[in-house]
Amino acid sequence: SADAVPGTLQDLLMARIDRMGPAKALAQLGSVLGREFTRALLAALAQRRDLPVAIGSVDAQLQRLLDGGLIGYKAGDAGGLYYFRHALTREAAYQSLWVRDRRQCHAVAADVLRQHFDGTVLAKPETLARHYELADQHADALIHWERAARVAMAHSAHAEATEHIEHALALAARLGDDNAA
Repeated sequence: SADAVPGTLQDLLMARIDRMGPAKALAQLGSVLGREFTRALLAALAQRRDLPVAIGSVDAQLQRLLDGGLIGYKAGDAGGLYYFRHALTREAAYQSLWVRDRRQCHAVAADVLRQHFDGTVLAKPETLARHYELADQHADALIHWERAARVAMAHSAHAEATEHIEHALALAARLGDDNAA
């Protein structure tokens, strides 16, 4: 019937995600991590009990998402990467979380990264900065945006360093505006 046809692309993508059953929660959690994520990071995050979503067997649910065509897999040196096949699918999964739940997932992701993935934090502090910022932990976010700029400068990635500094300055300005109001 006409009522069964989703009205928008967002509705269509959400219907596909909803059909994943228990794997939907894993898709939502993966969406918090970004377009790409490792199994190790996703599994470490899924083990946390302070998440707003309940995660069961990571491997079975990853396979369900692969079989359903929502994510793909790229083999690599560090165990490979899972990725959302389309940015809109990732966005639909991300938007399906309540704002407070997204914040909490980002806070837990930052904590897991800091505790268990030092290599990622040292090499890409902007990842941690983004999670802190989206968790509304702005002081920590500013520290890591600065670290990201320093790492980029050390690698002569001046454009990236400038982007990180500009991001930190914009965040500091928004915080200043919030405190002034």
